[in-house]
Amino acid sequence: MLKKRYFAATVLAMVGLLGLSAPPASYADGYGSVAVNKSNGNITIGNDAISRTFSIADGKLTTVEINNKLASTKLVPGSGSEEFVIQSLAEATRLEPTAALTSVRPTAATAVGSSVDSSEGALASKAIDGDASTYWASSAETAGTANLVVDFGGIKTIASVSYTPRHHDSAGYNCTGRVKTYKLEYQKADGTWVTLVENGTMEDTGATVITFNAVEAKAIRLTGLTTYHWQSSNENKYMNAAELDVLDTSGDSVVYEAKGWTVTGTSVATNEGGGYGALIDGDLTTYYHSRYGAGEGDTKKLPVDLTIDRGEGAKSSFQTVGYAGRNVKGANGTFKKFAVYVSDSKDNLFENANKKGTFSVDLSSSYNDDGTCKMTYFGLDKAQTGRYVGIRVLEAQGGSFASGAELDLYKEKFDTFESGSGKPQLKTSNLELDGEAQVSDTSATINDVKKSGKMLTFAFKPVQFGNGLATVTEKIVMYDGDHFMRKFLEVKSEDKDIRFDYIDGEHLNVKDADYTWTIPTGKGGVVEMTEARANLGQPIYVNGMFMGSEFPETDTQIVDSLGRMRYWTGKNFTDFERDGQLTSDGKYVSWQTVVGATHSDGSNNDVVRTDFYSYIKSISKPSEFRIQYNSWFDNMMLIDENNILDSFKAVDKNLSATGVRPLDSYVVDDGWNNYNNTETSVDLGRSGTGKNTEGFWAFNSKFPNKLSTSSTLVEKLGSNFGVWVGPRGGYNFYGQLADIISKAGNGSVA
Repeated sequence: MLKKRYFAATVLAMVGLLGLSAPPASYADGYGSVAVNKSNGNITIGNDAISRTFSIADGKLTTVEINNKLASTKLVPGSGSEEFVIQSLAEATRLEPTAALTSVRPTAATAVGSSVDSSEGALASKAIDGDASTYWASSAETAGTANLVVDFGGIKTIASVSYTPRHHDSAGYNCTGRVKTYKLEYQKADGTWVTLVENGTMEDTGATVITFNAVEAKAIRLTGLTTYHWQSSNENKYMNAAELDVLDTSGDSVVYEAKGWTVTGTSVATNEGGGYGALIDGDLTTYYHSRYGAGEGDTKKLPVDLTIDRGEGAKSSFQTVGYAGRNVKGANGTFKKFAVYVSDSKDNLFENANKKGTFSVDLSSSYNDDGTCKMTYFGLDKAQTGRYVGIRVLEAQGGSFASGAELDLYKEKFDTFESGSGKPQLKTSNLELDGEAQVSDTSATINDVKKSGKMLTFAFKPVQFGNGLATVTEKIVMYDGDHFMRKFLEVKSEDKDIRFDYIDGEHLNVKDADYTWTIPTGKGGVVEMTEARANLGQPIYVNGMFMGSEFPETDTQIVDSLGRMRYWTGKNFTDFERDGQLTSDGKYVSWQTVVGATHSDGSNNDVVRTDFYSYIKSISKPSEFRIQYNSWFDNMMLIDENNILDSFKAVDKNLSATGVRPLDSYVVDDGWNNYNNTETSVDLGRSGTGKNTEGFWAFNSKFPNKLSTSSTLVEKLGSNFGVWVGPRGGYNFYGQLADIISKAGNGSVA
């Protein structure tokens, strides 16, 4: 089993397959014999190139340091580091709030009067319309009780109120209901009313501005204690207001400027969905969709950034983010993983310092039985008050899209899925060593080279894992002369049904490292390959050391200062046994991780790569297969004469720069043929313009010189030229090509 794992790295090691020239001999070998030393509760394994020191104090295993001796640099993993993490995959238990959560999404300010003089159409809304020529007027009420309430639609900081009575050309301000003395109150977030002014006096003419110490309020209530009427017997029974404005500490209105949220983003479709606004319209039947055809911003690319602007002066705090997918279960774009950012500045919103959490959506529990969506809630560690809230969609159904019915923010903290609920985890901080570390001699033959070295073994005591006990053994292997060492796990579980979600072969906090490199993210995928898939199999560099996994589909990245080598499996021990992935004694052996030294402290990545390629060459197996470049993996069908030439030149330039021999072949894949069975193109980017009149395979308008320019270039590069030909066309337009061929009498439709 172990030998199989050693050789499995050949897929990763393409540079070795391509014949990468070896670095100088002094770089490649001669790094001495491997030794294991024990001292003061620590154990160190290594040679003259690299060493790794472990602490076994108090029965706990931790990496103290990894020493890159070739460049005199070290990595001391920070707090939270683990030797490994094995995360199980258990069905999440969905929780529902016992009472409705309080949304902090504002609506425009509203006004409600204690009554309305319907004969005049004097609605309360006219008191906050910004037009002093319109007004609200009450009907007759008990003296001193008529009032007007203005609700801000959210919590606002207020410091003054301006009252303007109704004005008429004949009566001036002495219209029925003009407030002479008043009571002013504000409503707190919990709904209680607090008096600001018990008995105040208004001006006889014009506006009266009432000032007070700033308060946080959701509404104000103005009561007319004494009011004007031309008949003394009806005084104090009516009330009017042409305008009732409320201002913040800067003197800006929170009534006239009170607007709902707005949403902007980096991608939106205009041919589907209701745009960004559908995310905050309170309607689960409308939805937003990112661009895939007509639209604005990035096309078919993740991540997608969505920015909620809560408006000037927004102060309401929230601690939960709500998300509902489209009302179609399994619809493209439904969030699977997203990050939340909060800031008072829009410009730097999506910086790491503003990240408040990363969340995964359990799609299986986010819909009702009839397929309609549910709101799913994600609690933040701390309450937030920032104006701007950023949602970065990292992974979604369908790979390259983002969509959703609703986003909302809530005052209370609530999680639909409890963190880690029902999902057991095996990690070194929760495990206790079982006995002394074992040191043994080991040997292997790799690429016909006999190797000998040392193996360091740490066994852990059995722990509960699912419905049984599990045991884990960590093994570190290093061979004499190498500048790298490997690590792998052996796992045995009594519970044969518990599934592994992922395994982190390394889980190191590299926050304090001087130099790091990780595959860039946020740049999108490769054509229709998602970024998450395109970035698999890469190493990371930390203080001049390369780290990675010999499984080519491992997601090796530095994320939030965590350097982790993670691969997903989704299997249980029943699956492992079925697939022949267990040893004779029933153990699952993980893919190996690798850490290696280089002659750079990390400041020169070219040197780091040279020593990394030396490692790659040592494990790669020579191949008798033809080594070729195929245009499909860069541009799929979106090829044309120019980008084909650009790709061929770039491949040759970069391979030559790293000492790789010329490729055997360069191949032009699908995208050159004309699939247009009418004058209207089936797809301009894939099939060009103009109708196919040949009745068979025919070059489209994207290749005016057919393939002569690209084949001539390939001949100059010293390689062979190839072209993809499909008898009935490719995956996309075989129906159109069949129609073309059959109508020309050159074939029939199968």
